[in-house]
Amino acid sequence: MGIEAYSRGAQSTVCEKDFRTASQIRKTIEVLGANIEVLSKPVPKVLQMRQWQDVFLDPPYDDNPQHWLEQMALFSTDRLVIEFHNKWKVPEPSNGFHLRRHSRYGDSCIAIYTLG
Repeated sequence: MGIEAYSRGAQSTVCEKDFRTASQIRKTIEVLGANIEVLSKPVPKVLQMRQWQDVFLDPPYDDNPQHWLEQMALFSTDRLVIEFHNKWKVPEPSNGFHLRRHSRYGDSCIAIYTLG
């Protein structure tokens, strides 16, 4: 998603805690000649680094997306997109977030929230 956002003109940072996967992402970005930052750190540590305008979260499918939404109140972001497995309910808005849209695509769901 970071590469797609970059291709549409966004400044992009990709966070992947698995070092090997992050290394593969870096190689792909290098081949593409894209200017995308890749960080191999846990998401909460990356989100504390600076303010973010838009955050796209793709947590492991076993993780409850409600937990991630509640954690996002600790960080500064204007818009949040969470991708999650359809076995989970759409996370209930909390901590100032408002659900703007949600869709299902096969086994995946996407929910879009804005703050304020």
